[in-house]
Order: sequence, then structure tokens, then C-alpha cells
Amino acid sequence: MRKLLRVQFVTRGFTLLELLVVLSIVALTTGLILPSASRWLSSARERGWQQEVRAELAALPMRAFRSGEPLALDAAALQKLLREQLPAGAAVELDAPLRYSAAGVAAGGVVQVRSADGKSLRWRVAPSTGEITP
Repeated sequence: MRKLLRVQFVTRGFTLLELLVVLSIVALTTGLILPSASRWLSSARERGWQQEVRAELAALPMRAFRSGEPLALDAAALQKLLREQLPAGAAVELDAPLRYSAAGVAAGGVVQVRSADGKSLRWRVAPSTGEITP
């Protein structure tokens, strides 16, 4: 007796419909994620330069103390000092020059930074301590 050989076909892979469904899901997910990722990146950059400027302002009393000489900064001098931290096109404004004694004691004041896109950020320099607060 002869055995009949049965040929069995095994299907491997995905159908075109399955591939299209997966690609559609990936496209929708990407479309939802990219705009929020762009906003997050922009926000992170903004927070970054703000923290750097604040840290530089907080270091001014120590700079005066280490030099042993009084320190007075008008808006132009402060802009020059902060040029690496500030975003392109940002401008520094002061209500009065920032003054620090040779002992590092601050006279106090307000620092305002206007970015190129029109956003404005203000920090208050506390008298005596030089603490920087929003």
C-alpha cells in the first residue's frame, strides 16, 4: 500500500491588511507624540537658560567678595556678562544698576529679561543677601 504524501502549506508572515493596520497605528501615534515632544523640548530649553541666568545672578555677591572690590553692573554690563546664558535676541533691563559691596552685600534690585519672542521674566535681587527670587 502506498501512502499518500500530503503536502501541508504553512503560512508564515503577515497579510497586507495586517501590515497596513500596524502602519496606521504607528502613524497615528507618531502624529500625537511629535507635537507634544516639540513643546516639551522648547520648554526644557527655556527652563535651562532661565536656571543658568538665575545661577549667574546668585553668584554675583561671591564674585564681589572674592575680588575684594565693590561691583556695580548696569544693564549693558549685565547683558555682556550673561551673553552665553541668554537666548539669541534677549535683552536685559534693570530698574537701577545692581550694586554689591566688597563684602558681597547686595543693594537689591530687579532684573528683567525680555526674550526675542516677547516673553518677559523678572527676578528680584534681595537686599543684603542677594537672594534671587521670581
